[in-house]
Amino acid sequence: MTSFPPTDQLPAWLSKEDLDYYVNAYKKTGITGALGFYRNTDEDYPKLKIIYKRGITQPALFIGGAKEAAIKFGSTEQMKNSLPNLRKVVLLENCGHWIQQERAQEVNNELIEFLKQEIK
Repeated sequence: MTSFPPTDQLPAWLSKEDLDYYVNAYKKTGITGALGFYRNTDEDYPKLKIIYKRGITQPALFIGGAKEAAIKFGSTEQMKNSLPNLRKVVLLENCGHWIQQERAQEVNNELIEFLKQEIK
């Protein structure tokens, strides 16, 4: 967390009410469920390896934030190899991990356009 710049205000896409909602939800249940996938990777990987090798063949759209660490320090090239029907990669500038909250309208527009192209 030390790499994040300190701030005294919430980003425009996160209201105080939303933050309070998430804080209260995590106080009740913790974040264990959300982290379960990552904690069980060693156990799941051998079983999922076959599925991963097959790839995903249905039409796909990827939307990500350009500031997301996996994008900023990674590459979409491996994804393109795994998704032979990847129709489009959209990287939203000045956007991080929470694309649906940070740029809701743009995400919705991209999804609707993708579906219009695929469902004829």
